[in-house]
Amino acid sequence: MERINLKAGDELHTDSEIVKSLDYILFGKIEIISPVFQVTAGHGVVLGIFEHVGEPYQYRYVVKEDCTIDRYPFRRKSDVDAIVHDHSDECDLLVSTGAALTLNILGQYQRTKRRTETFRKTLVRSYNEYRSLCAKYSLEIQPWPLAEESEPFQPERELPEWMGDYYDQLGLMPQDVKKAFYSTHTSLTTAAILDAVHHIFMIRGLFDQLENYTSELREQYMQSADLYDLYRNLYLRNAAANAALASAINDAIRNYHRSLLRSGLIPEEHLDIRQTHYENAVSAISVDFSEEMDLEMKPERDPEPDAEIPGSSEEKEKLSEINENDAIAEALLTEVHAPVEQPETPDIFAPLENSLETILAYTSLDESEEDRFRQLMAEYRELQDKNSREESVRDLRKEIAKYFFHLYENAALTALESSKKPPLPVQLFLHFGYMDETLVGREHALMLLKLLLRIHAPENASATGHVYTMFEWLAAISRGEKEPSRNDFDQDFPTYLKIRKQDGLITESQEKRYLVSPKEKMRFELNNFFTLGMKMVASRPITFCPVLSSHNIIRNLMDQLVTRPQIEQGWDQLRSIDYSLFYREALFQAPGTNIPRESILLEVLPDVILLPALGARGGLWQEISGVRRDTPARMFLPILLTENLETVQIRLAGQFRWQICKRVQGARWNDLSELSLTAGYVDYLQFYRKNSDLSSEAKEKIKTEITACRNSFENVFILDYMQWIRYESQGAPRLNRVAKQLMFQYCPFAGEIRHKLETNAMYASMIRRHEAKAEKQFKVLTSKYRKYRKETETLPREIEDYIAYYKR
Repeated sequence: MERINLKAGDELHTDSEIVKSLDYILFGKIEIISPVFQVTAGHGVVLGIFEHVGEPYQYRYVVKEDCTIDRYPFRRKSDVDAIVHDHSDECDLLVSTGAALTLNILGQYQRTKRRTETFRKTLVRSYNEYRSLCAKYSLEIQPWPLAEESEPFQPERELPEWMGDYYDQLGLMPQDVKKAFYSTHTSLTTAAILDAVHHIFMIRGLFDQLENYTSELREQYMQSADLYDLYRNLYLRNAAANAALASAINDAIRNYHRSLLRSGLIPEEHLDIRQTHYENAVSAISVDFSEEMDLEMKPERDPEPDAEIPGSSEEKEKLSEINENDAIAEALLTEVHAPVEQPETPDIFAPLENSLETILAYTSLDESEEDRFRQLMAEYRELQDKNSREESVRDLRKEIAKYFFHLYENAALTALESSKKPPLPVQLFLHFGYMDETLVGREHALMLLKLLLRIHAPENASATGHVYTMFEWLAAISRGEKEPSRNDFDQDFPTYLKIRKQDGLITESQEKRYLVSPKEKMRFELNNFFTLGMKMVASRPITFCPVLSSHNIIRNLMDQLVTRPQIEQGWDQLRSIDYSLFYREALFQAPGTNIPRESILLEVLPDVILLPALGARGGLWQEISGVRRDTPARMFLPILLTENLETVQIRLAGQFRWQICKRVQGARWNDLSELSLTAGYVDYLQFYRKNSDLSSEAKEKIKTEITACRNSFENVFILDYMQWIRYESQGAPRLNRVAKQLMFQYCPFAGEIRHKLETNAMYASMIRRHEAKAEKQFKVLTSKYRKYRKETETLPREIEDYIAYYKR
C-alpha cells in the first residue's frame, strides 16, 4: 500500500495509463468523469474498481479538493478485499459510499432517458398537430420520417425495478445497524461493494446504448429538415391570403420552439437559427403580399425601363442570376447536343408552363398511354396525403412509377440521338425527376433551373472523372466508354443475352446485334440498375413514387444538391483517415520495361452515379465493374440528398470494405484459415460469448448491436466502421478491444492520425506493429525496384505509388 497526496486540479490517471491499482480516498474529493455521466467521490470511495484490469482507463479522475489516497495493487476484482480489511472499522462507510455512487449514476441515467423520450414525444406530438392543421384547412401534408418512424428507446435488458429502492434504503439504513451487520465479516462488505460495481457496469452499458440512441436521434434532427421547414412551406404556399391559417401556423411554431428549448437536447443557438430562418421567410412573404395589395390600389402607369421583367423580386433575382450564367446555360449537355437559341421572353418560368405536355410530346407515347398518364397525374395532384398507405393510393403510385420509367427511357434515348438540346422541362426531368410545374410549385421549379446551371458549371466538373449524373452515365454507355451494370441476378449484359438465347427468347443473330447495340445496352441499364436504384434511394421505399413533388421537398433544394466536387472531397476526407480504403491487389505489367508481370496494390476510385431523385440514402451496386479486380466499384446517390452526405459516404465506404473483401476471398470469405476482414469479423461476432478478451459489458453491447442489425454481420461491421472513422480516429473510444484490433489490422489509420494516437495506450501497440510491418515491406520493395530505377531513372507511376503506399 502506498499513500499519495494530491492537489486540486491534478489528474489522477490519464487515458494512456493501464489499470493496475485501486485508490482508496482517505479525505478530499475527486471527480469521476465518463463520456456519459459525472459524479463526485469522497472519503470511503474505491477508485479504479469500475475499470478493466490491464486495459487503459475509461474514466477521468480529476482532483476537486486537495486529497489523500491509499494505493493498492489491482489484479482482480477481489483485490478490493485488502482495502476492506485495512479499513474494517469503516465498513458502513464503504457500503454507504458505494450505494450513493450507484444511486447517483442510476439517477443520471433515468433523467437522461426521460429527457430523450420527452424530446422524441415532442417531435411526434408536434408533427401530429401539424397534420391536424393541414387536415383542418384541407392542405397537402408533407412527410417527416423522423417523427413518423422514430421508436422509443428500448434497451436490450432493462435494470431490475427494485434496484433504485434497494440502494435508496441502503443509504437510509441507520449507521449502527449497517455497522453491526457488515462488521461481522469483511466478505459481507466486499460482496456489497462488488454488487454495486456490477450494477454500475450494467448502468454504464445502458447509458452507452441510450447515448448511441440519443446521439443518432439528435444527429438526424440536426442534419435534416423539421417542422420549422414544414410550417415554412405551408405558410409560403397557403397562408399569405389566409389570416386564420397564418395565425395558427405562427402559434404552432411558437409552441414547438418552446417545447424544444425545454427538452435541452438541441443547442439553443441552433433552434434560434431555425426560428430566425422561418421568421425571415414569413416576413418576406408578408411584405411581398402587402406590396401587391398596395399596387392594386395605385393607378396604372407605364412600367419603368428597368422594370420589364415580370414576376416577383425573387424571380427577377433568379432570372438575373441565370442571365449572368448564359455561358453556362449554353454549355448544358454539350457532350451530345448543339447549343439552343435563347428564348425571346425574359420570363424564365415561361418555358416550364405545361411541362407535362412538353415531356409527353418529346417522348412520343401512344395517344391512349398519354391520356392514361395525364389522368394518373391529375389524380396524384389532388391527393391530400400523397404518402398514404391506402391500397388505392399505393396502386396509383405504382402505376405512375411504371409510366415514369418508360418515359425516362424514351426521353433519354431521344436526347442522346438528337443533335438539339432537349427543352428545359425535359432536361429537368432527366436530371431531377421533375415532370409537372404545378406538382412542384413555381418557387421550386425556378430553383431547379438554378440547380441545372450549377451542376453543369465548370467549377462543378468531376476532377477524377468518376462522378456522373444519370444522363451522363447513359451517354458514357452509349459511347462505349462504360459497360452496363449487372442486374439484380448478378448477370452482366453478355450473360443476360446468352441466357435469353438459351431460353429461346432471342435468336443468335439478335444476340450478336444486341451485344454491340448502344440502345440495347442503355435499355438494360435503365430496366435494372436505374429502376431498382431509384427505389433504393427513396426516403420511404414503402411510399415510393419517382415523380418529384413539393410534398417531399422540405428544405431548400440548393442545400440538398449533391455535386461532383462534394463527393470527391468526401472521398478525399475518408482516404485521409482510412488511406487503404480503395486499394486492392491487381496484376501489373509495364510494356517496354524489364518489370515482370506481378501483383501490386492499386488504388481504384469508385464510379458514383447521381440518380434523378430526392432521397435519403445511397447504395453500393457492385464492388467491381467487370471480372478484373482493378475495375471501379459502382455506387449511386440521389442528386437531391435529404441526409448528411458525409454520413452516407462513410456508410458506403463500410459497405464497400465488406463486399470487396467477399469478392476477393470468394467462397472462403468467412473461412478463418484464410485471414481476411470478413472472416475475422464473422469469427468475432459468432463466438463473442466465449471471448475472454471481452468484458461482460462489451458482450452485452455486441448482443444489442447484432439484434438491432437483424443478425446481419455486415451491418454490424458497417456500424463499427462508422464509429471507427468518426470517433476512434479522433481518439474517442467507442469500440471494444477486439473490434479495435480487427479494424486496425484491415482498416489502419493514415500516418498523421497514427502519429496523434501513438501516445494513447489503446492504440500504441497496434501502431507499432503496423509501422514495423509497413517499414519492412517498404525496404523490400525499394530494394527490389532499385535496379529498374537505375536502368530507366524513373519507375511507372503505379509502382511508385505502390512503394509510397507503405509510407502513408
